[in-house]
Amino acid sequence: MLQSEKEGKSPEEYVEYWNKRDSEDFAAFDIDFDIFYKTSSKENNEFVQDVFTKLNAAGHIYESDVVQFYCNNDKKFLPDRYVKGICPYCKAEDQYSDLCEKCGRVPEEIENPKCSICGQTPVKEKTKHYFYKLKNFSDQLSKWLEKNENLQKDVKKYVQNWIKTGLVDWDISRDISWGVPIPLDDAKGKVFYGWFDNHLAYISTALKFLNDKGINGKKFWNSADIYHFIGK
Repeated sequence: MLQSEKEGKSPEEYVEYWNKRDSEDFAAFDIDFDIFYKTSSKENNEFVQDVFTKLNAAGHIYESDVVQFYCNNDKKFLPDRYVKGICPYCKAEDQYSDLCEKCGRVPEEIENPKCSICGQTPVKEKTKHYFYKLKNFSDQLSKWLEKNENLQKDVKKYVQNWIKTGLVDWDISRDISWGVPIPLDDAKGKVFYGWFDNHLAYISTALKFLNDKGINGKKFWNSADIYHFIGK
């Protein structure tokens, strides 16, 4: 969304352009897909909202006030890459607030923050966000990891140690206009954080593919062993 604003395009235009470009690039290498879809699809919007509703009903979601950067010039909150500044660890300049590309660490508080859009210094404002209680699944994840014999030993150990130190509740909401809307009456103008709905898109896309072929997608997915091959 940030890049689309810099290029003067709407998020929809930007997504459509790159979706088409990616499809053409794959075709140029004779790479064909059973289904080539996107996270902004109607199916993924509905699926993500349904998952959230069920998590909320089960007590795995809560709301809390957070303090975020806000740009008075652009009249908007500035999440993640909407803020650039100096990394507090390695002192590299022109780094995003959610990741320093120089040292690879995530800054707790970026130094000399600037709005990525207009370059002005933002202020801090309070806003309401929604959190996913990851710690509620610590025991379930630990048991699954213990029984899993397919993971590399070092990877398994890394994740197990991560769980032992305590999973941190995850802020899954953002104050931006592009994304999957949070289906709550008091969440107007808020959408899900991209990394919450992006992963669910693998499932919603598979369900669409299967359902379009007359196969019960949910039944098939829940009874199958799933392997993800992800390259970037």
